[in-house]
Amino acid sequence: MKQAKLPGFVERPDTVLRRYPPSNTSAPARYARAVQAYRSGRLSEALAAIDGLIAEQPSNAYFHELKGQALLESGRAREAVAPLRRAVSLAPGGIPIQVMLGQAQLAAGDVDAAIRELSLTTQREPESPDGFRFLAMAYGRKGDIGRAELASAQAFFNSADLRNAQTQASRAMAKLKPGSPAYLKAEDILNYRPPQDN
Repeated sequence: MKQAKLPGFVERPDTVLRRYPPSNTSAPARYARAVQAYRSGRLSEALAAIDGLIAEQPSNAYFHELKGQALLESGRAREAVAPLRRAVSLAPGGIPIQVMLGQAQLAAGDVDAAIRELSLTTQREPESPDGFRFLAMAYGRKGDIGRAELASAQAFFNSADLRNAQTQASRAMAKLKPGSPAYLKAEDILNYRPPQDN
């Protein structure tokens, strides 16, 4: 399935169809064509193909993930939440799927749910820049600017952009309660010095 998914995302539509022609009715071929269809803007065709795959393999987290991703990237975030939630339940270790669920919740306007999901995700995977990036957006929408700046600092830090990480950490410290866990985390980022090569 992974070998079928990648071409759907990165190769030209005619290349995908040559490799996986309609005469090939295997699940990987239909998966590749579904990816290619939604990436080409043919959402209805893609969803029909994905729903067919889900009907055959209802416990395949990646089919639910693809449906959620196709809906989210087509501007239908509210509809994307349910398949992404299902994908998370089927693949509880799938951090990228959890981040996408938080992103969908945020885009759908459910800011509190997004904060809960992304907070859990970043606790489980503290080196995820994307998780912190979307968490920063969610806190910003909530009006919690100190936590938004701290999450942004962590996103920059995880992307090895120390200058912007420390700028955001300094801004966060001006708004967070001194001595609080969030303040101390921002202080850790501000005071971080990269190891020196010997």
